[in-house]
Amino acid sequence: MFCLAPCRGKGVADGMNAYIGRQAIYNRDYVPAAYELLYRSGREENAASFANPDAATRTVLANAVQVFGVDKLTGGKPAYVNFTQELLMSNLMYMIPPGRIIVELPGNLKVDEALSYKLHEMKTLGYQLSLGDYTEVRGQLHLNSVIHLFDYIRLNVRTRNRLELRELIRKIRRRSQAEIIMERVETEADFDKVKDLDFSLWQGYFFEKPERLCKEVNLASSPYGLLFRASAQRENALSDPLRSCQDLILRQPVLTHLLLGSSPTPNLTEEQVASSIHHKLLRIGASGLKKWACLVLLKQLNVSNSDAEAVQAYLRGIFTEGLIGVGETRADPDLGLYVGLFSLLEQVTDIPLEELLEALKPGIEVENIFMNREMNEYAEYLLYAAYYERTRSPLRQTKVRLSIADWDLDSLFQFCQEEAERAYETMTPSDGTYRGNVLH
Repeated sequence: MFCLAPCRGKGVADGMNAYIGRQAIYNRDYVPAAYELLYRSGREENAASFANPDAATRTVLANAVQVFGVDKLTGGKPAYVNFTQELLMSNLMYMIPPGRIIVELPGNLKVDEALSYKLHEMKTLGYQLSLGDYTEVRGQLHLNSVIHLFDYIRLNVRTRNRLELRELIRKIRRRSQAEIIMERVETEADFDKVKDLDFSLWQGYFFEKPERLCKEVNLASSPYGLLFRASAQRENALSDPLRSCQDLILRQPVLTHLLLGSSPTPNLTEEQVASSIHHKLLRIGASGLKKWACLVLLKQLNVSNSDAEAVQAYLRGIFTEGLIGVGETRADPDLGLYVGLFSLLEQVTDIPLEELLEALKPGIEVENIFMNREMNEYAEYLLYAAYYERTRSPLRQTKVRLSIADWDLDSLFQFCQEEAERAYETMTPSDGTYRGNVLH
């Protein structure tokens, strides 16, 4: 999940707030040599609070790349970013070129053939690696087999005495040329304990507490706001949504990662990346692109600690779309998708619906419903969808006429439920709408 917090007192067109934490890592001359980038949300003063470490890292990288700018955050110095072993395999780090990021992994790595290959690949591409709190214990033979690949190794000052730290340094020196970072130097006693040991860098409250940074973001001109508006365009002689979105995705590493499910390695040419994006967009088609843009929006703007409301909003969207697809109507199923989505988007984002409509422009038919301007055909389908979600029974007093039996309606709803959960998790929507027992 990439998360931005709404900026209270302002409209979305004016801005939302993105947050990130930053803490310097100092050399022995007390000069910042690098910065660690940390997850921060709008709910804490200056602390990390998250249920999912992978989601936290995605938010850190997304905000660093597309909101703050990595070089501006670090003054051109390297940025340490924490990765889990699982997240490493997704190539998320390739969103940032080598030389500007140091990939930090936990000290309890479980090294297998796949991880070993990934570490060697990263070194070949020019990336630097840092190993979290290292402890030599039995069962770490596999870790010791790749320790020479790490450029930095951290040691926690507060969990060991001076003799233990000295012995660990000696053992590291036998296997690696990595620079050693003394972390958690919080007090003068910590400083005195390690100041004469053999290491290169140190970090902790004794030097500097983490800094919480905030920057205003304009939703309408953000990558995911632009993506939504471009995908929502109706194709004509002057407009090609697929081409517009392809160009936009190519310029935005976060969008590229979300679309392809992996960031391209830096040794690929722009033409190769553009070709991958092009073929993926052709596979999901124009209807799938609209759904994918909705999924990106939900991922980016979800301010809750749960995905349940975001999945429910996507379900409402594709179920309303599906109802129109099997309805006796000339209404556009794509607009049904937006009607359903926007009926719950305010709950997911904590942003007033009027401001979302102004920033994202889903279409005049959609805006008219929510601005109390008219009770049009799309509103009838939305009421039907919401009623069926609550009761799992057809709505009888309605103008909506469906071309399927009640048992097929239940099949449609079950399909949409499964599709919403799958698509939100994989970020790979299906193209088309459900009609009868097949997806068209």
